[in-house]
Amino acid sequence: PYIGSILRDSSLSRYLSTLALLIGNGVRTQPALKIAAQSSRLSKQRKTLLNCSDRVGAGIRLPDALEETELFDANVISLLQVGDEVNSLAAVARRASDMLSERAKKKTDRLLAIAAPASTIIMGLIIGGLVISVMGTLLNVNDVALQ
Repeated sequence: PYIGSILRDSSLSRYLSTLALLIGNGVRTQPALKIAAQSSRLSKQRKTLLNCSDRVGAGIRLPDALEETELFDANVISLLQVGDEVNSLAAVARRASDMLSERAKKKTDRLLAIAAPASTIIMGLIIGGLVISVMGTLLNVNDVALQ
């Protein structure tokens, strides 16, 4: 679950970043949504986002269509709603992308902070097990030689 949330946040950040870039450079919304959905590395997420672009093409507002996907949390949806209302969707999508990217980075840093000591402990246990195994074998050989 934890690694999955990192991958999800990273992929959604890439999606919003691509969307912001495309809309900011004058690409119409529906083609921009389809191109941005292709940037997702997760196939299930890509399909959901492509479906979202079809819903926007059918006349649903972008923030509402994204909210229906249940991929984005309330903070991102709120930002996109404001951006849609004040006609600065590109800037707001970039900000939302930065938020998700930062969250993924913090989660990754936490995971690595836990993984380093855990790997040290595991390696210590493995080496300790090997030392005990070798020492036990040497002592058994020594006992056999004394008899």
